[in-house]
Amino acid sequence: MALFGRYSPRAKRVIFYSLHYARQAGSGYIEPEHILEGLLLEDPQLFNLALPERPNLVKDLKDELATWRGEAIPQTQKKELPLSRTAKAVVAGAGTHQHTFGHASIATQHILLALLTACRRNPSWFRKGTELRVQQLLSKHGITPELTERKTSSGIVTPTTWVLDDPLVSLNAQIAALAELLIEKRLFTRAEFVSLLDRNEGPLVPETFLLPLIEGLGKNGTLTANEQQKVGTAAAKPVDKALSDERKNPPS
Repeated sequence: MALFGRYSPRAKRVIFYSLHYARQAGSGYIEPEHILEGLLLEDPQLFNLALPERPNLVKDLKDELATWRGEAIPQTQKKELPLSRTAKAVVAGAGTHQHTFGHASIATQHILLALLTACRRNPSWFRKGTELRVQQLLSKHGITPELTERKTSSGIVTPTTWVLDDPLVSLNAQIAALAELLIEKRLFTRAEFVSLLDRNEGPLVPETFLLPLIEGLGKNGTLTANEQQKVGTAAAKPVDKALSDERKNPPS
């Protein structure tokens, strides 16, 4: 569909999930709140990056959105649902934000910005300002267009491609936590880490993250040559057998 031609795989999944939430809500259309629910499912890290001081933000938003739902559409009546007028504005607005910032593709952060800005009417002397219900919800929880733009305008802030069901994901969650720490320590930038994830289209193997990281730590003097060799050898050990064993004997 041409409308989603510049959407990254993750951004496309947000729209796919929004169809599920629209059906759950018994709606005849995909609305902006359903897109927000899809975004919360696909990329909770985006909200954590925007407001790290609010660790329960994603859960709070999900809980409140759940109270908006009506009765789910019966399984026998489920069909493709169209985007509402306001949802179309969100989809188009994401492309506008991506073009404005000059980013490579339409990512989840552009959808969030579009949710915050679409259909917004500025107040004038004869007309009150209007905003979507989803914008009122996000604003109430501290997510504003200004905050989101400040946190995301410099580049893509979370991966545009991510594999959710790979056995390496749990390991990659630890790698991501380590990366966040090292970004704060300014050993490398968020853009470098996200670019690394996107080049590999999914979870990272040691050769694409750990080994370059170890080399970088050696160059800046954090690791001695002996330490660098020791941890580098450990990181380079193959993981295929361990993953195979895990598939055969999943944890109970």
